[in-house]
Amino acid sequence: MKNLINFKNSFGELKEILRNGLFLVSILLFSQIISCKSNNNKEKSTLKSDFETANKFSKKNKSHEINTKIGSNSIPEKAYEIRDYVRIKGRPKLGYVGGRKFKNLERKLPIIDNKHLKISYQEWDINRKIAGKNRGTERLVTASDGSDYYTNDHYKSFQKLLEK
Repeated sequence: MKNLINFKNSFGELKEILRNGLFLVSILLFSQIISCKSNNNKEKSTLKSDFETANKFSKKNKSHEINTKIGSNSIPEKAYEIRDYVRIKGRPKLGYVGGRKFKNLERKLPIIDNKHLKISYQEWDINRKIAGKNRGTERLVTASDGSDYYTNDHYKSFQKLLEK
């Protein structure tokens, strides 16, 4: 009988320990969830901050503006042809080089889209690759937000391609 009473007391203590343990585990999980949400908000805040910084930078430094004018600096038709091919096929034309990641290190192109998401870029040659020759300076740069840019001076300046 004495053993049964000790067992009941031990079982009661064990139940209390388990309850407290579950309570502590739930507190730890809850704090991790809060921490993740906080970090996610910090990332969103950082992206928003990058977007605002990029906009301020481009307003201050006019040399980084993207030319969209048609005229003497007009975009050649072959840039539109490459863009259309890439949009349809998702790869460079046979004999052309393209599809590599363009890092936008100089930040001459937008960094964040209007949904506050980071924009990724790919670069495509405008001219066919000829063995043993330099690839030239003309490139098409396509963006994850659907915009496209032409450069004829190897990424020093860009012109935005307009929809035809």
